[in-house]
Amino acid sequence: MKQIKLVIFLFLLSSFLKAQTENQNCDTIYLTNGQTYYGKITIMGKRVIKCIKCYTNNPHIVTIYRADIIKVNSGKVAYGLVKSIDTIKCLHIGIIPYQFLTRSSGIYFRYDFKKLSLEYRPTYTYATKLEPNEFSLYHYDNFFFQGLNNSFIFYFPTQKKIQVGLILSYKYWWHGKEVIDNDNSVISGKDADLHLSEIRSTVMNGFGAGLEFTTYQKIYKKFDFNFFWGAALTYFNSYSHVYSLNYVNWTFAGSHFLPSTYPYTETKSRLYFNLTCGFKLGFKKPLKK
Repeated sequence: MKQIKLVIFLFLLSSFLKAQTENQNCDTIYLTNGQTYYGKITIMGKRVIKCIKCYTNNPHIVTIYRADIIKVNSGKVAYGLVKSIDTIKCLHIGIIPYQFLTRSSGIYFRYDFKKLSLEYRPTYTYATKLEPNEFSLYHYDNFFFQGLNNSFIFYFPTQKKIQVGLILSYKYWWHGKEVIDNDNSVISGKDADLHLSEIRSTVMNGFGAGLEFTTYQKIYKKFDFNFFWGAALTYFNSYSHVYSLNYVNWTFAGSHFLPSTYPYTETKSRLYFNLTCGFKLGFKKPLKK
């Protein structure tokens, strides 16, 4: 009797150790219906995953649709797989404390659809009033402006931690009466050597487009923490009211520079290129299938 019990114990112990060994070599696939698959993944496509089931005397290939998967854990990187792929859809909401280079802050709302994610991002641009100098990209210094930005970012699914997004935006910027040096406007003159100073107020708005790259850093299952960087072009239409002109009565070959009539209004178009980087911090709520 004792021998029979010993044989049974050794058999159960052998089965347990075998299962633990197989478990270390298997990938774990969590499904939306609550089931869990253990298998060795052989192919991971954009729509389906194929794997060989573990814990069976008759192993066969199983096909699982990615839409039915919550998460995949793999103990190794093979066949182009990553160690952990999170495919669950969520509703995201949070803040953007500061975007460097574009001097702005805001909030974001993101919704994960089946084939893409859409984020709405309203932000506010701060005016720094930096004085233009010989290193300025534009004679008319854009750092006088403050304004509102409304951006829509379309993120496309990817197996990597870096997501690529298409940015479409509308911007509305303005500034009050400011002394602007060397505007080079059509009316006030085109010669930078005159060192003109005009007191003007301006409103401008325009549409833009660009690309954004986002890295996802997982700190907790219900939190978002994303670094992002991108580039965009905005085509602005600006409307200025110019109040006065400070100038030196500059002469050249006996001729005098004469100012234009003030005040006047001016309409111009500007193509504005910007780079930005920052991070997002917020919450996410998993969506029911």
